[in-house]
Amino acid sequence: MRKDAQSRSAADLSPAREQMDRDAKTVSGARQENSEVQMQAQAANVQSQNQVNSNSPAIGGPAPLGQADNKKKAMKTARASAAPPPAARPVAGLTGATSMMEVVAVSNPRLIAPPGSHVLWRAGRAGSIDFSNDGGTSWSRQTSGVLADLLTGSAPSDQVCWIVGRIGAILLTTDGGAHWKVVKSPLAEDLGGVRAIDALHATIWNARTTKSFQTADGGLTWTPVPSP
Repeated sequence: MRKDAQSRSAADLSPAREQMDRDAKTVSGARQENSEVQMQAQAANVQSQNQVNSNSPAIGGPAPLGQADNKKKAMKTARASAAPPPAARPVAGLTGATSMMEVVAVSNPRLIAPPGSHVLWRAGRAGSIDFSNDGGTSWSRQTSGVLADLLTGSAPSDQVCWIVGRIGAILLTTDGGAHWKVVKSPLAEDLGGVRAIDALHATIWNARTTKSFQTADGGLTWTPVPSP
């Protein structure tokens, strides 16, 4: 009876064991299938990321040293080959070195240039007078005999020059500046200009151009005239 009971027990247990084996195989297969799915998903993610990276614009880093040098050389070459600025237009009626001196004298009233000459006088502060006989390349100082600031002048020739300044200062030379004579002024105020024809004839006016005087005897006498 014991043997029959044991045989029946073994027979009963056999299907249960087979069922357990089948369940284990099912679980193992499910795990393997799940692992394969995960690996496929990871592979798909990597492929997608690679596509995104390949489509993204590249961010440029600092240029190599050789490329930077080439760019600098190219920029220098472009600057060197740039068109030169247009030449200055000549002033109507003026030509040559004398023209330039006259233009400078007009733009700077302290520079006094006789017509058709390389001679220049330069009026300055505290009675200073500078002289140049080479168009301003070199200068020498002349003695004026006054301390007033000198503002402008008029030179009808290389030898004759009139200079006026503050508090009615008037100077005249007839020997190219070797000697300057202080001329008595009809005005005790700042003078704005002088226009001379020669050593005898000249017209002066005040800084406000409200008063004007002329002389025909080198400044010995002055006559009021309409303001310029």
